Amino acid sequence: MRFALFASQVLDDQQTPEERVCRFDKQAIAQEDRHRDLAARQWRRGRRLLTAAAPAVRSEIIAAWNRSSIPAEAAYFADFVWRALRDRCLQDLSNDSHA
Repeated sequence: MRFALFASQVLDDQQTPEERVCRFDKQAIAQEDRHRDLAARQWRRGRRLLTAAAPAVRSEIIAAWNRSSIPAEAAYFADFVWRALRDRCLQDLSNDSHA
């Protein structure tokens, strides 16, 4: 039998398969939470931009969104509203960057 030098010390630091799976599960849950938080921020941003627009412009943008085939996802919505306002020269690009 061949063992690496200091094998007993290395083995003490190794995770069990169960610990490793648990760690990966926790990381996956944390990543999903971050993704959900990002989507919520993007939905709020799009709604905030839309709410700040004049009622007539808001109605136009909502109608255009409803006619579009763009996926109903947060990032697409925020981008759609931002671009619609920008194209109408109603979005102050210095205050609310597109990033």
